[in-house]
Amino acid sequence: MARSRMMHMERTLGFATRFLDEVRDDIGQAALGGSDTPPRIRSVHEAPGHATPEFRTLNIPMPDGIGGASPEILSGAIARFAADKKPDRLLLALEAQMDGASVLIAEARDRAGTRMFWVQPFAVVGTRVLWSEPLDGGWRDPGDEEMILDASFKGRALPEVGRSDVLVAVRKTQRRLEPAIPAR
Repeated sequence: MARSRMMHMERTLGFATRFLDEVRDDIGQAALGGSDTPPRIRSVHEAPGHATPEFRTLNIPMPDGIGGASPEILSGAIARFAADKKPDRLLLALEAQMDGASVLIAEARDRAGTRMFWVQPFAVVGTRVLWSEPLDGGWRDPGDEEMILDASFKGRALPEVGRSDVLVAVRKTQRRLEPAIPAR
């Protein structure tokens, strides 16, 4: 079972890293037009016997004036979607303000109990996006902190994996993905 959870974690991290690259590109395209990107959720469904997973990527419309609203609103909307669709994995990416700076926040959660998040500061200068290094080295375990995606897996997840398992999976997956990921 531990090996299976480790494989889930590595697979989730791989999907999340690719999704993050797509979102960064979209933020760059939005900067050209002078706009922001809406929060985005990607659900991943893996059917037994199928070679490739099914991906659904949705922009989450945010009404005007809700920018500073509580994360519980977003969490509840995603949990309602997940209750109906029952994905194997959920990936979330959104732009936010942290201490006056723009940041990209990403979360990854799967039915096996994997929980990871990413925070990366960026600045839009003219029509370019300048990316800073991700905070605390990139993908990390949130520990006891509540994530937006947690409500989507309440009652469906297996026991959480240990933090050392998360670090091992992150290192292995980063080594495997590094040659394919262009420097930013």
